[in-house]
Amino acid sequence: MSNFIFGRYLPGHSWIHQMSPQSKLLLSFYFVIIIFFANNLISYGILSILILIVILL
Repeated sequence: MSNFIFGRYLPGHSWIHQMSPQSKLLLSFYFVIIIFFANNLISYGILSILILIVILL
């Protein structure tokens, strides 16, 4: 159970980690709204590419 990292603070040095908590919360909210409005393969592809870019940064 000591290897379970959900909820544990992990320091990071990416631009997302350096953003203010308010802006991360706002961007998360916008992302959820965009997901709800995605209704075709092109929008799903764009969302997938954005997710991959954020993960790789």
